[in-house]
Amino acid sequence: MSKKLMHEITEAFVESDLRPLLRALDDNIVWKSAASVKDGTLRFAGIHTGIRDVRAALATIAADFRLLRFKPIEIEESGEIVWGMFYTTIESRKTHRRVNFNCVLRWRVRKGKVVEHQAFFDTALVLKAAQLPDKKSS
Repeated sequence: MSKKLMHEITEAFVESDLRPLLRALDDNIVWKSAASVKDGTLRFAGIHTGIRDVRAALATIAADFRLLRFKPIEIEESGEIVWGMFYTTIESRKTHRRVNFNCVLRWRVRKGKVVEHQAFFDTALVLKAAQLPDKKSS
């Protein structure tokens, strides 16, 4: 059941439709970003607790990046844990650079609701896409 839920939610991502995700999030969701250090370089970094905080993090991600591809490679579940690996392409809204990488999601699902989310991906690559190139000194 959780496997099907992840498929349905992530298929909507590329259409910028977060409604399936938002409907599936528990009010007390714990959302762990792949970027753990809140130093301003990736504004969505850190752990977000509760639906309000997660909505704010999702809004920040959407303001900074456009998701172009989120193609499932593999989705597996065991008990209340579901893992998915996705071939991902994003574009920075600031620099218009595109990057491709694998993104892994780990969800804990209870009674049809995602109570815990954790993402794993190459944050250095995403940061590189988001940063403007340094100006060369003359």
